[in-house]
Amino acid sequence: MSNRREPLVPNQIFHVYNHANGRDNLFANDGNYTHFFRKYAEYLFPIFGTFAYCLLPNHYHFLIRVKETEALWNVLDPKGFRKPLGSDLANWLAHRVGTLQNAYAKAFNIQQKRKGSLFIQSFCRKPVDNPDYYFNVLRYIHANAVHHDFVTGLDDWPFSSYHTYLSKKPSKLAREEAVSWCGGFAAFKELHLLPVAETLGMDMEDFS
Repeated sequence: MSNRREPLVPNQIFHVYNHANGRDNLFANDGNYTHFFRKYAEYLFPIFGTFAYCLLPNHYHFLIRVKETEALWNVLDPKGFRKPLGSDLANWLAHRVGTLQNAYAKAFNIQQKRKGSLFIQSFCRKPVDNPDYYFNVLRYIHANAVHHDFVTGLDDWPFSSYHTYLSKKPSKLAREEAVSWCGGFAAFKELHLLPVAETLGMDMEDFS
């Protein structure tokens, strides 16, 4: 069952992911990954708290929490007009993700001298509504490059948030909250030694 149109709502945690169109890749070099992160910081850090991510050549995964309504208002309506949002809020949040993808795709197409859609049109989002699913998604995202046989160790892939959890450098990731949920850093590392479900209820047609 498709979860692409699941509405993004304040204070809810979601597994957000998408895939390149057809057999294309999203990232052709390290600079592409860096540019995507810059665009993510510009468009999505203001509206999402981000727990984890992994970027692979042809798809991405994020574990996020939509911020509280007041914080969303400050981004959506910084002048304070406070027009009623109603159901438009979910549409605006989805549009914001689409804007990130479009901005990245435009630059990528110019660099790679390609035309046409880069991403599958509607990104997927699945609510994370219980702790077991949260921990499984957290593991799955950090192990994604291992799962797809790009590397053999969690810390061997440079484009996942697992490195950030191992670092003491300041970060915009909500890593302290995630580690706290796990019961501390030692428990966080032990959690990542456990097996994960391979599908997590995803639309596998996008990941074939």
